[in-house]
Amino acid sequence: MIEVVESATFGRWIRALRDRTVGNGAAELRIHHGPGYCVNFLREAETAVMPCGGGEDSRQRDIERARRLARDWRQR
Repeated sequence: MIEVVESATFGRWIRALRDRTVGNGAAELRIHHGPGYCVNFLREAETAVMPCGGGEDSRQRDIERARRLARDWRQR
């Protein structure tokens, strides 16, 4: 498992970003930089599970995959 260590500056920045739910407990974080990126994730207590992500061009497919993976994660 990879341990992620964040600086206080990064922590403030990431918590200030807006996300939106996309179904099955999954959420999407859109990053408006360059071609645009989306990070799909779900939260489990103090853990953020990041099952997939992608660009604006594959956004709908990525959302469907995130929903499926979130459902599977919670059923394990």
